[in-house]
This record gives sequence, C-alpha cells and structure tokens, in this order.
Amino acid sequence: MTGEFIVVKRYISGVKKWLLIYSMLMVVGAFAQRVNYPMMVGGFMDTEASTSLLHHRNDDVHLLLLTDATFNKTCLTTHGARIQTDLHDIFSVLVPRDSLVALMSCRGVLAAELPSPSQSMRLQMDSARSVLGVNAIQDGTLQGLSRAYQGENVIIGIVDIGFQHRHPAFLDSDSTTLRISRMWQQNQDIGAPPQGFSYGTEYIGKEEIYKDVDLHGTHGTHVAGIASGSGIGSPDLQYRGIAPKAELIFVSIKYYNDTIPGSAHSDYVIANPAIIDAYQYIFDYARSVGKPAVINLSWGMHTGPHDGTSIFDLATDRLVGQGMILVGAAGNYGNHPMHIHHMLIGDTMSTLVIEDQRESRAEEQIYVDVWGSGNSVFSMQMELFDTLGQRVYQTSFVETRFSGVKKFLYEHDSGDVEMTLFVSDRYLPNQKPNILVWIKNHQPRHLYAGIRFTSPYSELHAWNSGGIMRYTSGRFVHSHRSLNLSSTHKAGNTEYTVGENGGTSRSVISVGATTAKNNYVGLFNDTFNNAWYAEVGAITPFSSRGPTADGRIKPDICAPGMDVAAPIYLRQYPGWAWNRLVAREGFLNDTFAYGVFSGTSMAAPQVTGVVALMLQANPSLNPLQIRHILATTATKDRFTGHVPNTIAGYGKVNAQAALLEALRIVGVSHPAIAKTDRIIAYPNPANGMITVEAEGGFLTPVYLFDLKGKMWLKNEVDSGMITTSLSLESLPVGVYLLKTNGQALRISVF
Repeated sequence: MTGEFIVVKRYISGVKKWLLIYSMLMVVGAFAQRVNYPMMVGGFMDTEASTSLLHHRNDDVHLLLLTDATFNKTCLTTHGARIQTDLHDIFSVLVPRDSLVALMSCRGVLAAELPSPSQSMRLQMDSARSVLGVNAIQDGTLQGLSRAYQGENVIIGIVDIGFQHRHPAFLDSDSTTLRISRMWQQNQDIGAPPQGFSYGTEYIGKEEIYKDVDLHGTHGTHVAGIASGSGIGSPDLQYRGIAPKAELIFVSIKYYNDTIPGSAHSDYVIANPAIIDAYQYIFDYARSVGKPAVINLSWGMHTGPHDGTSIFDLATDRLVGQGMILVGAAGNYGNHPMHIHHMLIGDTMSTLVIEDQRESRAEEQIYVDVWGSGNSVFSMQMELFDTLGQRVYQTSFVETRFSGVKKFLYEHDSGDVEMTLFVSDRYLPNQKPNILVWIKNHQPRHLYAGIRFTSPYSELHAWNSGGIMRYTSGRFVHSHRSLNLSSTHKAGNTEYTVGENGGTSRSVISVGATTAKNNYVGLFNDTFNNAWYAEVGAITPFSSRGPTADGRIKPDICAPGMDVAAPIYLRQYPGWAWNRLVAREGFLNDTFAYGVFSGTSMAAPQVTGVVALMLQANPSLNPLQIRHILATTATKDRFTGHVPNTIAGYGKVNAQAALLEALRIVGVSHPAIAKTDRIIAYPNPANGMITVEAEGGFLTPVYLFDLKGKMWLKNEVDSGMITTSLSLESLPVGVYLLKTNGQALRISVF
C-alpha cells in the first residue's frame, strides 16, 4: 500500500453540493428538491486543476464573479467573456476556458464561484389549500375582502425542471388561454436565447411554448401547479393551486451539458449561475410590463458556507426589491444526520463519513464540505478503517494555511481508495478556511473512511452530501453495522441542514414543511396512511432544520408539504408511483394527471402562491415587508412550539391574515427600516413584533426603553445569533429606544 501526496499550486476552493434522494421514505412518494454547489477562486487559480472541472458547451465556462469598485467590464470583453447577468458588482458570465486564468487577473476581480461539483434533488392540494384558508380568499368570501384574490396581474416564476406546458392546469378558467407567457429552456440551443443571454431557447406565446418538450421529469409541473394551477382536469377543480390567475414564466434549469451528464457534479458546475440568470430574466420581464413578481426555487444544495456569504446568496441580495420576491425550499434533511458541528479549542474531533446504501455500490462516493470560523486555521487528516475498527491507513494532517489540491491514494489488491482535498486558506466574502473532500472508495464492503480535525481555535461545520457524480445522500456516523467507534468518534446531527440555494440567503423566504394530510386514496383505490410518520398539523420529520451558520433563524415560515396533490407530467412520471395518482383526464387529445408528492419542494410553492396574493393586494411590498407580514401573522400552535425557532421558523403561513395585513398597509410607508452601522430593525413603526439584526457581527442582549428611561423589555440573545424578534404586544403606543451592540435606534410602536 502506498500514499501519494500531491500539491497543485494555489487553488482557493469553496465547492458545494447537495443530493437527491428520490425515494426518501416509503411514506412520501418522492421528495424532490434540487441542489447545487460552487467552486470558489480567490484571485489565484491553477489552470489544470480547476478548468478540468468546468467544461461547458463550446469550451465555455459559466461562472459568477464578485468584483469591487476598481473593476472595469471591458476586461470581460477583452477576454471573450459574455455577460449574462449584470448586478454591478456580481456578474454571471460565459468565458472561454482558455481565458479563465487571464480573466481572474483582471483588476477588481475578488473571487469567482465556479459551478463545480455537486448537487441534489427531491420532489414535494386540496387539503393544503383548505389548511391555508385560501378557498375564502379565492372566492372573495373572507370577511374584510371586497373582492376575490387569485393572483391577477402578478407574475409567478418557476425555476425548475420537468415542465409539461400543455397540462390544462396552466390554462385559464376558459380552458383555452395559456397563462404561461414565456418559457426559457436553458437546456436547448435550437432557437434564439432571450435577449441579453447567450444560451438556451426562449419560447413566447402559446403556439411556440407548446413546441417545447421538457423531458426532465415532472418536478417543475408539480411545483408550478401548487403555486398557480387552475385545477382543470381534477374533480371540481379540487387540486387547483394557490394563485390560479397569475401569469406564469417557466425556466428549465441548465444542469448538464455535452460533456457532463446530469449528476451531482453537473448540478454545481452548471446550474448555479444558470439559476441567477433565470432570476434576472424573470424580474427583467416583470419590470418591463410593470407587474410584481415572485419566483419559486425548489432546488437546493449543501456546498457553501451556509451563512449567506456565498456569491450566489450575495447575488440574490442584489436581485430582490420592491415587488420582486424570492421563495425557496428549505430542504429535506430534517431527519438525516448529514451535518457535523464542533468547537475546536486545541483538541481533536474524529468522525466517519459514509454514502447511503454503500454496501450495494461497487464504488462508494463521498462529498464533504468543511468550513472553519473566520480568520481561523484548522487541519484535517484522512483515515481508513476495516470492519473490525482497525485503522489500516492514515494520511498526514493537511492544514488550511496552505491552499491547494492534495491527493492521497490507498492501494490494495481488492480495490483502491482515492482521497482528494481542495483546500482554501480563506473564502473572501467571510474569511473562513474551507476544505472540500472527495472520496472514491472501491472497497465499500471492507473499508470505512474517517476524518480527524484539529485546530488551536475554530468553530467547525461540515456537510456530507453523499455521491460526487450521482444523486445520493451521505451522513456522519460513529458506528455502522459491525463497526463501532462510538467511544472515539462523533456522529452527525440534523441541525444547520437548510440548503444553500433555498435556505441560507438573507433575501430568500425559506420554507419548511408541515403535514396537512397524511392519508389518501389513489386513483386505483390504493389506500395510503402515513399517520405513523407525521401527525396532521406537525412539522414533517424530513423538513430541514436551521439555523444558518451565522445564527439566523431559518426556515422563515412553514407550509403544507406532506402528501400534496398537484399536476404531474404523466409521460415523465415514475412507474413505481402510478398508484399515487389521484386524477386522470383526457384533454387536447392527450391524457393528463394529478399525483401526490411530499417535500419542502411542495411547501415552498404554497408560500409562493400566498405571496402572489399579497402582491396582488399590494404590489409595492418588498422582501422585508413580506417576511415581516408572514412572521407576524403566522399561526402558532403546539406543533410549532415557541417561535421563532429553527424548526418551524416563525410558524405556519396564514394566508388569510397575511393578505388582510398586506391590504391594510397599502399606501403606507410601512414597514420601514431603522438602521445604524451595527444594527437594523424592522418594521418601524412597528405593531406586534419587531425584528432586530446585527450588521457584521453578533447581537448582544436587546433592550427597549421609553424616552423617560424606563426599561420595558429585555431579550437575552443566544451566543452566536445575529437576529432576534421582540413581541411588542404588551407595550403602549409610543416612541421607544431600542439598544443593543452599543447602539440605539428610535422605534415607534402603534
């Protein structure tokens, strides 16, 4: 046996991935939530090591750039780069692979998030719509409404894959008018791309849209139907969505190319910048026609710092604004120990990393993303154990102070084990050290991979996404089958499992899943009773948990995501799930159907539809206002517990109360934001609740005084938290001083 150690120049990486678990438990037909991960380059890059990961059609690389004020866009054109999305300091660009290193030398380029290895997927109406109270909104019978609200004059964008445009659920109530106004098929280059973009094909108008065939599953059809399906083709329209009159725009995400097939690797390498382009495309159109828009992304990943500082998350901060809202699925890892957390203070922590269903695979693949705390250093050592717990191989420690690509090889007659570490001394936006680990184990029945960490001082977070070049899942364990290292090794947990794309951004409303229904009868009289798995009203066990790595509450809100019936693409529907169909009808010389799926992918579009109703009532609402309204009007019960918390967020979405509050503040410059250089508080004026966030640090205890110096409230803040909410229910109307972090804000309570 030999160990080969290779250092390949300077390579600053921040690669991310999440996975797909297509059949997450017998209970839920399919959980679908996609995921992606990027590769970070901090000004230096090794050409051979990095560009080999980034093939794009025609030898182009699609990436996100972070720049500063000294950057000049002419440098992009000089090196043959084509701008897809321009957010002033963040750019989505297509650049010739041979020009990548030269582009990174442009003055003002701080970092590049190169869509590199990995990603994942999982799927997620009748009872859901009833639980949300949407029926009375849609027919206008809710007390306090003067009319019905169904999403008119609002755009709902669905960024996903697997759209059946011809499904009658996307027709208006006249069964003729198509509500999909345009479709960007990013995976096809058979026609003209949208203006300003260099790839894919844009379809506009019913005749053109019907020409597109999206053979990428059925996930997008199901998600879109939940948010805005008409229900046509289901009995008495019982499976209609939340905002069935909204205008629809679909974008089928580019997540593979000619050289890399659909896989965990391709999802990160290709999909991340494509999603940002999709957001820009939809918001640009919405502004051009003077309509508000809300975009749903039921796609996620676990590559990244999970603290809102990835270039992807920073890009979303630039994209949103008044009437421009993003909603994302939190993820489906609430009962999966794919995360590990440890405060290293001169000690050592050890764990085992496995890919699920490893024994059935000829090659076990493991993809682990490890982050330390800002401006710290940590070291990592790889180990191999046999099934009796004997260590058979151990590498030297790899320290994050030395960026590069480190490779180790354990050779054995029965199969090799390859271990590759992509090491970054710091990720520019947050100054955190990072190591991305790839393991290919050709002896999964005989060998287990382990990792040891040590540091003088560093708070360590790591996520195990499973396979590298396929959609699977992984976990951290201290024991597995006959192997038991529980006395020396640490197992993973389900905290911090909200996904990067849909769960960690400050600008995305992240949605967890509740159980509105846990039993139903399929079209062929098969009875499904999942009460053993989740009680009606409960937060689903699979719903990912927060907080974010920087201590923010996520998810923001919860909505029904268990056993949700919605439109499906029948020709792309998996055969094993046919007994989960609940309706099937002939229409337009074809057969269309509705089926049941579960996941936060199904919960997010419920909220997307509710936001569309709110925007119909008040088109000027911004993301902070939307989040505040959803939080203050949310339902709290024995299942949510005391909110906010990292499982239920601020509670369960209450569509009726949220819509009435959106109507109440029409024309009012509320909620505004009070802000200093260290803290931000909103809304101001406030009524019922106020949210306080730290800017560039952590919160200290929050106090509220009246102008005479009397203290009315004191809120102790957990260590490491950057956000908290205060209940103002007991306060008299008046002006107060909110004090925290050594600063004070003047707050009005009404």
